[in-house]
Amino acid sequence: MCLLIWLCLFSGLQGAAARADEAPPLLASFFSDGMVIQHGQPVILWGHAEPLAAVDVSLNTRRQTVTADAEGRWSATFGALEGGVPVDLVVRSGTRQARVSDAMTGEVWLCSGQSNMEFPVRRALNPDTELTSASDRGLQLLSIPQTSQLQAMQVLPEGTAWVASTPETAAGFSAICYFFGRERREQTGLPVGLIKASWGGSQIEAWMNAEALRSAGVAQDGLDLLEQYVRDPQAGMARYGETWEAWWRGGYDPSLPWEDRSGPWTPVPDFSDWRGWADEAMLGHLGMLWYQTRFDLSPQQAASPATLSLGGIDEIDAVWINGRFLAGSFGWGTPRTYTVPADMLRTGQNTLSVNVYNSWGAGGMTGPATDLALGFESAQTVPLDTGWSYQRVNPVRGVPPAMPWQSVGGLTGLHNGMIAPLGPAGLAGALWYQGESNTGRPETYEVSLAALLAGWRGQFRADLPAVIIQLANFGALCGDPAPSGWAEVREAQRRIAEADLLTGLVVAIDVGDRFDIHPPNKQAVAQRASRTARFLDGESIPSPWGPRPLRAYAQGSAILVEFAADGALMLAGGNVATGFELCDEALTCRFVPGHLAGPSSIILASGAGPRPARVRFGWADAPILNLYHETGLPAGPFELELE
Repeated sequence: MCLLIWLCLFSGLQGAAARADEAPPLLASFFSDGMVIQHGQPVILWGHAEPLAAVDVSLNTRRQTVTADAEGRWSATFGALEGGVPVDLVVRSGTRQARVSDAMTGEVWLCSGQSNMEFPVRRALNPDTELTSASDRGLQLLSIPQTSQLQAMQVLPEGTAWVASTPETAAGFSAICYFFGRERREQTGLPVGLIKASWGGSQIEAWMNAEALRSAGVAQDGLDLLEQYVRDPQAGMARYGETWEAWWRGGYDPSLPWEDRSGPWTPVPDFSDWRGWADEAMLGHLGMLWYQTRFDLSPQQAASPATLSLGGIDEIDAVWINGRFLAGSFGWGTPRTYTVPADMLRTGQNTLSVNVYNSWGAGGMTGPATDLALGFESAQTVPLDTGWSYQRVNPVRGVPPAMPWQSVGGLTGLHNGMIAPLGPAGLAGALWYQGESNTGRPETYEVSLAALLAGWRGQFRADLPAVIIQLANFGALCGDPAPSGWAEVREAQRRIAEADLLTGLVVAIDVGDRFDIHPPNKQAVAQRASRTARFLDGESIPSPWGPRPLRAYAQGSAILVEFAADGALMLAGGNVATGFELCDEALTCRFVPGHLAGPSSIILASGAGPRPARVRFGWADAPILNLYHETGLPAGPFELELE
């Protein structure tokens, strides 16, 4: 079934087969020497041959002959293999041959998400000690290069191949994925193959296929715009410009900086991180800045198409020439180059306006100044390194509309480039560590996560186990109850894990660092992920991911919160549970102390105030919590309506 779904997914996509300058491989690029093939499941092999050609496939002593379809695609399915056996795979068609040797059967796990999944072993706790024992031929690593594609690809980027774990190969590999795989090796005694497909700063929508996004009802306008851009990039970009301008006009400021110079403009001191300028308003500024300059063109230049080079920009730019939207793109300091149609230029003075949005760290037009220029086919160049002014935008303006074709902040691109080429690969399960980039709009995360998992189960296997790693604590302390996008994403992750028997959770609220969004203790997270995976395997494990809340209800003048009765609760550092809130229907919340009321219950004194309608626990970006299970696992954040 998964193979049929996967083949249907690709059948209508233009350009999905491979790169335009090379033939697709006879055997899919997922397969390479030394790899691990999932045991206990049908072995699906696939690739591309000449249209309607016969393809001979041998897997150890088994053999099949299949026929490629009219587009050259072929597949062959063999019965399941036992774990821990060597594999020799040979494919022949006409004069072409592909062979995979020194492979083995075992477990294969996909590890995906954003920067905390990408975080490498060399930056984790005690890397030197960890890497001294990293040599293990039975632990195979596959790193998917970071690539975003407009359409689903069938071929992995050139050079992608399985490698055995060594101190050198493991150092740059995902720490959580590596430590998890090491745990699985010790527990099962089988070879383990680990697939890293992660990208820092990525939102969940970038990892979802278009069908999953449609089914979730998320980003429908963005999907429509993306489809238009795929058909006609120029028309799609123009429509995006209209969306951007409509968004700006709907804000608090009636000025249109791309058309006029109203408001205060200040000379740009240099092309560098704007936080280093001698302007107090720019210290630590996160948000938007307008840049503007003017340049003169001759009649001949104005009548010619040109190439605009703007140097490096961090992170999202939108560009206008003479009040007309030209283009925009995303990148952390990457150079920007745009083609300018001749009808956008004019004889004499021209105005160039650039809006830059930055959400993290360094920001702005970072140069070098010598790269800023307008070039023409005649080899003439108009330097643009002088005459720039800037205007700071109040951060309350918010975030501009995203370009759905950008990489980490777009739609479907990372799925298309990094997940789709895995085809119907056999997997033991998947680890997902992502959510930080969705904390600004957490209201759609639950439905998106459910759709992401459904998409993976359609591609790989219908009963794919998934381990969701909940967001760790990060950010400012909170003295009073307050809204928290981080808490809302955590709650969405918890709800998915509780509702889906194939999905488990890892609570990481106690292993983060509120000053560092990338906490280095990945070993503890991986150990908990392995524990959850064992539970999904069917192993009887008490409190697989810590105390799990079941219900909350009034008991006299108090509120009782019951947890799953699979072990005793405990309070660390005292006899009062911190982090509990009672909230009324209007979500006006107040902190209340909690006390143990038996081995699996907490009682909360409702006290004076509005009638409570729900209980919240750990509802903050970086809450201070002390409720644990007797195994030492923490209770994670949650929200329950009162019965």
